[in-house]
Amino acid sequence: MSVSAVQRTAPRTPDHLLLMVFDQMRPDYIDRFGLENFKRLRSASRNYPDGYVGHLTSQTVVARAVIPTGLRPGALPWVDESMVDLDGAIGRPGLPYRTGRLTRTQYWALLKGIPRDQFLPARIQDTLGGKVFAVGSKDLAATLLGGPHASGSVTMTNGAPDGVDVPDYIASNPRFTVDCTPDYGTKLGTPLLA
Repeated sequence: MSVSAVQRTAPRTPDHLLLMVFDQMRPDYIDRFGLENFKRLRSASRNYPDGYVGHLTSQTVVARAVIPTGLRPGALPWVDESMVDLDGAIGRPGLPYRTGRLTRTQYWALLKGIPRDQFLPARIQDTLGGKVFAVGSKDLAATLLGGPHASGSVTMTNGAPDGVDVPDYIASNPRFTVDCTPDYGTKLGTPLLA
């Protein structure tokens, strides 16, 4: 009888991290609608079913800064649907700005008061090396999830890749460009409900 020892190896250092954030997505949708690819990702991932920060109004935009920093909303320059310029980074100190009207540069200036090592993209780069990109269909999502320390951000503008330091293999590849109208088809055809 021969016995072979099972060789145990140390866990591999991860070479990719995928963090996905969805507007209007509920955890029960995965099973309710049979989303097989989501089931596969969930089974190979960490899941925090009781993770909830509920002391602000329901504004998606705040989660985009909470998730990559790990900070509670109260530790961010955030009040309801506004960011407050505590130190005068973009204007008069203490002045609030509506989140939907801020530019990428303004967001990053307001977030510069948070230590670099608090941001997930910076920690990944410092620990594992390589590049970290924030990708989102909305510029705001990529801007905040990547923060001021990501290697770049990729989003869509008028159906084409846009952002900061978009890799050439994405920017120059026509498969990443979609044919769409600026109103995203909302003015085409007849209304769905009469």
